[in-house]
Amino acid sequence: MSDFPENSCNLTVFHDVEEYLGQNGKIARTDNNFVFREGQLKMALEYQKTLKENSSLVCEAGTGTGKTFAYLLPALLSSKTILISTASKALQDQLIQKDLPSICNILNIPHNYMSLKGFSNYLCKDKYYELSNKFASSNGLKLDDYIDESAKKIKNTKQNERKKSDIELLDDDSDFKKGVITPEIMAKLELLVEKTDLAIQKDNEIDFCEVNSKFDSAVVSKVTIHREYCKKRKCKYYDECFCYLARKKATSSKVVVINHSLFFSTMDIEDPFNILCPSVMLPKYRAVVFDEAHDLPSIGREHLSFSVSSYLKKCFQEDVSFIVKTLADVPVKDIIEAYNQIIKSLDSMHSYLLTRLPYADGSKAHINFYKYEDYFESDNPFEEYKVGCEQFRQRMIDLYSSFLSAKKLFIAEKALNEDFFESRINMFSEAISTIVNLMTLDKKDNENAEKYVGTVEVSKKSFKLQLTPLEINEKFGSYIKRCESNNVSTLFTSATICIDHKFTKFVRDIGANSSVNCIEVESNFDYEKQTAFFCSRDFPKAEDSLRISKIICMLEDLINNVNGGVFLLTTSVSALKTAYELCIEKFSKMRAVLCQYRGLSNSNMLLEFKKNGNAILIGTASFWAGVDVPGKALSLVIIDKLPFTSPSDPLFKARCQSYDLKFGKNKSFAHLCVPEAVIDLRQGAGRLIRHESDVGGLVIADPRILSHSYGKIFLHSLPKMTVCNTASDVLQFLNQSTNS
Repeated sequence: MSDFPENSCNLTVFHDVEEYLGQNGKIARTDNNFVFREGQLKMALEYQKTLKENSSLVCEAGTGTGKTFAYLLPALLSSKTILISTASKALQDQLIQKDLPSICNILNIPHNYMSLKGFSNYLCKDKYYELSNKFASSNGLKLDDYIDESAKKIKNTKQNERKKSDIELLDDDSDFKKGVITPEIMAKLELLVEKTDLAIQKDNEIDFCEVNSKFDSAVVSKVTIHREYCKKRKCKYYDECFCYLARKKATSSKVVVINHSLFFSTMDIEDPFNILCPSVMLPKYRAVVFDEAHDLPSIGREHLSFSVSSYLKKCFQEDVSFIVKTLADVPVKDIIEAYNQIIKSLDSMHSYLLTRLPYADGSKAHINFYKYEDYFESDNPFEEYKVGCEQFRQRMIDLYSSFLSAKKLFIAEKALNEDFFESRINMFSEAISTIVNLMTLDKKDNENAEKYVGTVEVSKKSFKLQLTPLEINEKFGSYIKRCESNNVSTLFTSATICIDHKFTKFVRDIGANSSVNCIEVESNFDYEKQTAFFCSRDFPKAEDSLRISKIICMLEDLINNVNGGVFLLTTSVSALKTAYELCIEKFSKMRAVLCQYRGLSNSNMLLEFKKNGNAILIGTASFWAGVDVPGKALSLVIIDKLPFTSPSDPLFKARCQSYDLKFGKNKSFAHLCVPEAVIDLRQGAGRLIRHESDVGGLVIADPRILSHSYGKIFLHSLPKMTVCNTASDVLQFLNQSTNS
């Protein structure tokens, strides 16, 4: 029997969402803290209709709408199996820990839901007990006395004729020796394992020993495992494996919450539409919700990319450790030699790339910058360059050859362990294919030429050669069509989907039908009463090298006197550094000044900011979205510049070139550059007002929003706020609003 109400086709008659979310609904009558939101009810009713019709809905729901309740309530009332995908693990956790329990209690139904994360988020019992036994058997010996077992076995093997550099392939447990695993950490891990085992026995709400959100990354790496190293059924803990138990429960749960990254990872291994095809980790869902849907295109591009990078060196270290510990009769020496040859090729490529950095900061460059001596930035993606770079070409050949040799070796030894060797054969094949595509992408006869861009990213410690799809609309659009043809309803929702109240770009980006139902639901916040907006033509121009200094000087009195915390959001790391130095000089006697990349993690910095209540936080990219600071702790948000993507970004430039080729020269500025900057600006501005009682000031220190014609699009896309003529007016507004 289903855990949820049956007869979903008649639910709109007997279980209409207005009975719960209406002004006199069941929630209002039983919860004194309930606030009726017209937008919330509108969204809930529209989504209930979508579920009943097995159709699609795109819904922008402004901050404060209560959109999670607006889609969860009709979803749970529908009796359908639901998949929910979010952009962040933070929202994933909020849904599981707060929103879903609340609604299940309101509806008086069982809590048949769960959160599912990637394989390496869960504690591996095999690794945990190995670590625990080492710790327990020490009899008080220091952790420094432990030597990695894999290193021991390699040293004692008959195949001991190895070069000194081969030791790089072994995991020497450096974190263990540094005291990462302390008695306190072991006690916490033991308690977590016991608590989870007990919850599984009682079939209580379980997170299946998810450790990523609970421990430092150095600890997590010691007790988790990548999927390809898992022994699966050969492991003595297989029947009680947290990851497989989580997957098994997910396949039979009514509501499963994942993140967009995991969704894209499962696209090619799950077939939710074929009831005869076994489920791997997701149930046969009948409705899917994409929350924070504005992030789908960027996350999709990243997860549908292919790369060859120096990260592989770490991967090979783990491979050798795994092989020595778990696989018998494997020619370790041959494998190490094959891996060393790849590492040699990777190191040679890295050394060469460092001699030809395209920009002072060593950022991304188009692959053609390295492929051709006579490269120049052209608007033609098929520009025919004449002079090839032999040094780069030779290094790509060396990489190709080393991967091919390793692939042949692993094919020959595949019978020793089908799963592991097959995964590595696939990895080598993908690397070979990526190298070939990167070297031929500028040829018109390459089928990927108009769909992908090749990039090179270099830093002092690493590099990455990457093949990235320009858009996801083809692949994701195909998924949407399959949903429609199989009567699986889809909801795409976010607080920031529209550009000047239009859905055109988002619908195009995800490959949805242009006739898809789109609705805009206004926020419950009264932005005119809650927010002061200030911009001035006197702010320095975007190209002014002293602009950050001038902006801070112009806003110095406002920053000094505002009652509460301040966010200063920048569009570049260089601007962030300059702003930090100036803020330390001008404000550190009065306020704590916190800055990204200055020792504290982002999460710890945010906690400190909230706790202080009067600090200045200077941040870039990651602080423009997903940050929630309600109350006086955040009273002022300053945005240094309209967040246009840098024209030097090779992926974005290739996307613009592709768009212009299809729709006309320079069309991309109006249809890509401006819209994507609008979404980013709306995200940044959205940090300010998070509650009905919040009051704050928003300053956009870029005169282009007033002086350029496209500035109107930015202004029309923001909520209607009280416009101030001076920074003093902002301070007056805040003081009056706080005192009223």
